[in-house]
Amino acid sequence: MQKNDHKHYNQLKDHCKEIGIKVRQVKSSRLLDFAAMNPAAAADMHYKRIKKNEIIIDKKLPLHAKVRDLRHELIEMDRMSRGCHKGQYWPAHVYATKNEKHKTKWEK
Repeated sequence: MQKNDHKHYNQLKDHCKEIGIKVRQVKSSRLLDFAAMNPAAAADMHYKRIKKNEIIIDKKLPLHAKVRDLRHELIEMDRMSRGCHKGQYWPAHVYATKNEKHKTKWEK
């Protein structure tokens, strides 16, 4: 676990709250083969086990993985909602994967 994982996870969750998204930790089985899921990606992939205003994340992940995956979901959702990559999941996913290891604009 990295020194600032708690800080960054809380900052990311605070950003989610500001934009009206609830972060819920769920059982792995609920996520099928995913570690986390956001509503924009879920809609594109026809995944129906998520609400429009939530990001779900595997509760068994270690904290550093939760930070990385929450970053990933936020980056992906932001890119898709702004029309980047024509709002498509796969290009937004590739972009998020390349950038999930770095602090986002939502972290101080």
